[in-house]
Amino acid sequence: MKWKYILGVSLLMSSGLLVSSCSEDDNASIYTKPIILSVTSGTPSVSSASATIDHNVVRSLVGQSSKAYDIGIVYATSPAEVENGTKVSSSLNADDSTYTVSLEGLQKNTTYYYKAYVALQNQVTYYSSDVKSFVTSDAKVVTNDAADVSSVSAGLGGTLTNVGNIPVSADFSCGILISTQSDDAGVLKGYDLVAGDLVQAQAGTPYSVTKNTLVPGTKYYYKAYMKLNDGYIMGQLDSVTTTTESKDFVDLGLSVLWAKSNVGATSDSDAGGLYGYGDATGLQTSAVSLLYPTINVVGGSSDICVASGNGRLPSAAELQELKNNCTFTDSTVNDIPGYKVTGVNGNSIFIPKAGYRNGMSTVNSGQSAYLMSGTISNSSNNYEYDLALKANSPSFTTAATFYGITARAVKKVKVDFDNSKLLETTENNDLRFEIFNTWGSTASNSGLDANSFAFYKKMYVNFTVVGLGHLNSPVTATIGFASSDWSCQDWTSSVQITGDGTYTIPVTGSAVGVAVFVIDIKGQKAELNKWHSYINSIIIDNDNTTDYYACNGEKINPEGMRYGPLDSKDDYRVELYNMYGDTKQYTTHAFKSLLTSSFSQQYSVTFEVSNAGNVSSCNAGLSFANPDWSYSSWTYDVPVTGNGQYGCSIYPGNKTCQFNGVNCLDIKNLLNKAADASVKITGIYWK
Repeated sequence: MKWKYILGVSLLMSSGLLVSSCSEDDNASIYTKPIILSVTSGTPSVSSASATIDHNVVRSLVGQSSKAYDIGIVYATSPAEVENGTKVSSSLNADDSTYTVSLEGLQKNTTYYYKAYVALQNQVTYYSSDVKSFVTSDAKVVTNDAADVSSVSAGLGGTLTNVGNIPVSADFSCGILISTQSDDAGVLKGYDLVAGDLVQAQAGTPYSVTKNTLVPGTKYYYKAYMKLNDGYIMGQLDSVTTTTESKDFVDLGLSVLWAKSNVGATSDSDAGGLYGYGDATGLQTSAVSLLYPTINVVGGSSDICVASGNGRLPSAAELQELKNNCTFTDSTVNDIPGYKVTGVNGNSIFIPKAGYRNGMSTVNSGQSAYLMSGTISNSSNNYEYDLALKANSPSFTTAATFYGITARAVKKVKVDFDNSKLLETTENNDLRFEIFNTWGSTASNSGLDANSFAFYKKMYVNFTVVGLGHLNSPVTATIGFASSDWSCQDWTSSVQITGDGTYTIPVTGSAVGVAVFVIDIKGQKAELNKWHSYINSIIIDNDNTTDYYACNGEKINPEGMRYGPLDSKDDYRVELYNMYGDTKQYTTHAFKSLLTSSFSQQYSVTFEVSNAGNVSSCNAGLSFANPDWSYSSWTYDVPVTGNGQYGCSIYPGNKTCQFNGVNCLDIKNLLNKAADASVKITGIYWK
């Protein structure tokens, strides 16, 4: 018995169409799997005697032998005769769905009508549903240089020549096509800026259009065009790069800082752009959900805030935090209606009532505002989470990904880290401080959230080391870092360690997630359990901090301490706390939990001396006494030789000690040697 499979065609029509043939063989079977779902005609670029029709689309011939079908364009000078017209065949591009056809030997100033087609085994031909047309012409288009370029806008234009002979019946327009892609197909699919005064443009007067709400620091490609019916006559390709900008961010007392203005805005009250979800170009206006991402875009290449060079989109959780912890009040700035959003610390930002965009239409402008997140909805990947601001009542909701919504950047400057989970270990001959390691114990017990960890430009790792004293020869501390996908790695950035102090290693790049995050002190394996460290701070996508932190993560407060010749005119004292001194009356202290914290094994203070030059006979130490005087220390054995970093430590031998007795750093004879010397506390460590 011989089976013969006859190809069938399933068309994208409500009625459908199934084609088969008979065979002399008995038991013939018909293969009914859909093959052709749709055929769409592309867009022509035209000259006086030819046309190139690009991006014709057929779905789907994937896996089919090229001998089983014929694809191409059929054309004629009458719309009624198109399907009986001249056929020009082509072949599929590498994407297995698009193809390009070149038509040659055409007549000048003539209107041609065309359709895309697919013929299967010379038996069935499927044509695109619509008839398109173009006009051949020897008109010329010149793309003019961009003008008035800013971070969010550019003036673009062109000039037409030899336009007088086009048919009166032709549908004429001109303008600019702009895209972030440089190829012809990418430009043809770009944003269309139609010129306003077509009469003047047709007369040869240079025309200009301005595109606003562009993305800062982005390179765009553009062409001037003249369009006759569906066909384009294109000018030469040109490009323009918007200037970069640096947005100000506001601390609202939340987990992230919020930008003062929207993406695409030139001021706090400017509405800026209304952007589709995951559109990092500022050009996408389609209302087709399939053209937008269906995954989270926070911090990625499709995050428009990242593309603008300022922060990232907020996550859904960060929008909820804004909603739950801030007050929203109707307000007006520069005659622009909006909402004043006031944080828990009294700082505020202004959000204009920009409405939202559906396709090319703006809805509810001046009445409401919507803030986009970079998080896709759990219920449907065609929706993203957003914050709707209406009548002073913010609501956490979802919006279709094709809606254009306000993008307001956030920035997390300091990464949360729990130093109690920093692992002190060894690797080969090195002393290692392990923050996170997929192959280590910190993978399940890390001080940071490795999955949400991200930076997009630069990271500063500030760490404090104690127990070294002052080294005769510096040693090298090297970072070991890899993002979760290993696309960002750094195994070489380092800093020279001269002794106790706080040091910084920068890492440049863009990273999402963590696979490895360690600091190795080269050749110091033997110092395990002698030298100790803690992460002072991890700063991301911002200038490195001038603040310092204690080992419990609390900020060291310079205003909670006293400085200078407090006990002797020759000695420099930093009074962290003194139950017999003025700091007892302070409402804020060296660190927040000073009055309630305790230690039993080690207490170390690192500090930086400046304005001292080179000095001698100056020793530093901690003047310390428990509130009940059950333990005290008055040893000054750390030589201070001038400007630089130092550290002092005491070891109470498992005696529980509190910080709210006598707790001072004293540098003997420093002011006698250098009257202008100053001292800054850079680290406080205890265990």
